[in-house]
Amino acid sequence: MKNGKTQAFQIFDGNVTLGKLSSMSDSDTIKLAKSQDKKYSTTGAIQEIKNYQKGKPSVGQEADFNKGAQAVADGDISIYYLSGPKKDSGETIDRRQDKIINIYPTYDEAEDKENPQDGTSAQGANLNRLAMQPTKNDGEEGTDSGFGKAIIKHIENSTYREPKSQDISVKNYTDNSGNKIVNQKIKYTAIDLFNSNKATDNTYKIAKENKADTFKLLSYASTGDYGGKLSEIDSEAVYGIGNDNDDADFAKYKSEIKQMDSEGYAIYQKLFGNSYSEITKGVYGNYEWDKDLAIGDPTSQKIYKSRYIGYTITSDGGSHILTKAQNDKQKAVLAK
Repeated sequence: MKNGKTQAFQIFDGNVTLGKLSSMSDSDTIKLAKSQDKKYSTTGAIQEIKNYQKGKPSVGQEADFNKGAQAVADGDISIYYLSGPKKDSGETIDRRQDKIINIYPTYDEAEDKENPQDGTSAQGANLNRLAMQPTKNDGEEGTDSGFGKAIIKHIENSTYREPKSQDISVKNYTDNSGNKIVNQKIKYTAIDLFNSNKATDNTYKIAKENKADTFKLLSYASTGDYGGKLSEIDSEAVYGIGNDNDDADFAKYKSEIKQMDSEGYAIYQKLFGNSYSEITKGVYGNYEWDKDLAIGDPTSQKIYKSRYIGYTITSDGGSHILTKAQNDKQKAVLAK
């Protein structure tokens, strides 16, 4: 803090503790904070993605690379579409029985516009999910490491931005008498490095710009794997084909499934197969948000040779905001 303004740095390494800082000067502490923030935003962010892809635990103190960003690194990105049955489809083994009505970037937007109830709209149409994540031959969802590698490439091609000096806003809250301040709320601008919504926006943009191909792809989407091997096809598990059908009918059906899978796979590859960089563009960046800290009771503690004073953060599960005391008698107090 300087001249009423603050610069907020992110700490990456787990070995940066108050014990380590207790023997450092203010200038050395600030120097360390600056280097940690740069690491957090560059090589540290890359390390988090690589560790995740290898199944290793997170190493950084920051939790920006969260479930949403991890899903993008896996290739688990979705858009939604509304489909309804064709009229008078009759007896057919053609899987393309659903008419694609519209596409949406998120489930909430589709729900708001189409108002489906329990997954079904008032028109009898169904709201479905198209996942970018590939499906393995055993039916389980897989991962595509190309998305994570693309995010890493975006990080490598980005320029590090040091946090800006900024004002802090402080608001006091009193007890019922109005005479005693019981806590203060501090607000400042924080930074997150990952925004998984960008991948959804990019995927939806590709789909919308190629609407005809997208609708055709979605009409094949009931297979889910776009060209994967269909090792298990049960006549009872498909549209109206029962055990009373002869082998010739089922063989024809199986042949049509394989053909549609092949066509669907070709469309999928055309739209999304080589779009790793395009889909992940903007997932990494400096995303500002207002961080609130509600501070309550003053506290103090001695760590090695230094004494720290500060406050409990009541809005953050018992964390603390601390600073080195200038002498052994200095205390932290709430404004009176």
